[in-house]
Parts: sequence; structure tokens; C-alpha cells
Amino acid sequence: MATLRFVSLNCHELSTGVLQYLKSNIINSYDVILLQETWLSDSNCSKLQDIYDNFVFFHSSSMEDKLVTEIYTERPFGETAVLIRKHFAAQVSRVVTNSARVTAILYHRTD
Repeated sequence: MATLRFVSLNCHELSTGVLQYLKSNIINSYDVILLQETWLSDSNCSKLQDIYDNFVFFHSSSMEDKLVTEIYTERPFGETAVLIRKHFAAQVSRVVTNSARVTAILYHRTD
């Protein structure tokens, strides 16, 4: 059975500095990266693809409701993402949570 290495990070916005930190300190040491407070909308979540091409990502955003109303007084909470190494991606499926604040995946063991 493969051992998965996890890390969880509160981004407080997925800024250039956070992206650099992920690339230089996190990406090579973990198989699953859990990100909270990315502050990404569905339209700009492609930044997650720029982290490392050996990962796939799943993303949820409650920003969409805020963007539709065009009232930008504060950011909603709960923009989350799960990045998983492509090697394990075939064993993963997204879990429907019915919440824009939660990103969930299910890992299907193969042993």
C-alpha cells in the first residue's frame, strides 16, 4: 500500500509569495496539499495549475456569489483546494458536498 504524505496550509490569499513557498518548500515533500483561504474564484483558480504540472487540483469557491452581486466589501470564507500528485489521481474522485466552502475527495485504495 502506498503511503500518502499530506500537508495543510492556510494561504490567506494565494499570492505570489504563497505560490513561491509552495514551489520551493512544499511541492517536493508531499503527495496531497490541502489549501484553505485561497481567495480564488472559479475564473482565476487556474493559478493552481501553475504550482507544479505533476499535480491535479480540485477547487471550491464561495466567491462566485460575491462576484455576481458586484459588492466587494469583504471576501467570503472557504475558498479551498486539494492538490494531489498525478501519480495518485486515477485513484481519486471528487465528493459532492453541496457547499461552496468545502472541497472533498475520496481516495480509492488499490490493494
